[in-house]
Amino acid sequence: MAEADDEKRGEHGVVVSVREDEDGSIRLVFDRATRNGSQWQVGAFVTAKQMARDTLLEMSMSDEDLNSFGLVLTAELCAALKRIPR
Repeated sequence: MAEADDEKRGEHGVVVSVREDEDGSIRLVFDRATRNGSQWQVGAFVTAKQMARDTLLEMSMSDEDLNSFGLVLTAELCAALKRIPR
């Protein structure tokens, strides 16, 4: 991973947000996003994962969950790259 931010961003990406539900669990939501100037506009829903709040705070997700998060991000970024004209 880079140690410094070059402040440049692509036009397409993935936004991951977290929300807390009434029952105290949290939900990670993955959405496709497109950059519009300095703002990101959320496009299509990709996937979501419900879990206990402490699971996220303690980073104690299963290896399977961590692998699936990485797979979703990688697949979505590959799809975004294919949408960029050469």
